[in-house]
Amino acid sequence: MTARHRLVLPAGETTVCCCNAAGLMPWACSRAAALAVPSDQDCRLCTWHVPDYADGLSHAELREHAITGGGVFRPFERDNETWAELVIRGSRAVLDIAERHEGSTVIIVGHSETVEMSFHALGLLPLYRSCDLTVAPASVTEWQTNETPTAWPPPRWTLTRFNQTAA
Repeated sequence: MTARHRLVLPAGETTVCCCNAAGLMPWACSRAAALAVPSDQDCRLCTWHVPDYADGLSHAELREHAITGGGVFRPFERDNETWAELVIRGSRAVLDIAERHEGSTVIIVGHSETVEMSFHALGLLPLYRSCDLTVAPASVTEWQTNETPTAWPPPRWTLTRFNQTAA
């Protein structure tokens, strides 16, 4: 089962942003179109960008390409991106989207890593956290700010919902 998550940004008009990976994201964007809600695809919101050889491999098969010492700045698998690269890529996307849609509501549809990267981009957590986050399928995470999203120093974001699911 594919996990679906929403990251909701500042209030106002609504736009759905999703990555262009197979499966989850075209589904989300097609549903937005059916509801006459504008949507945009941004590959930077995707989960791990894996090398070409990994396309179609199961998680177990991908682990056969593991390298020693994988972690924050070194990939877990040969030719894969690192956690730091994923966070930087996704954080830039989240902040670019927040700037582009300042004063409106944005629903970002992504995987659990998309929600996790929001804690780095908006909550300014370090790349290596002292805790783990469990993000449930189809859960909602909501961040809000009344400040300019890309200001320096960074604005204060408020986490108003995390991992909320229908009861």
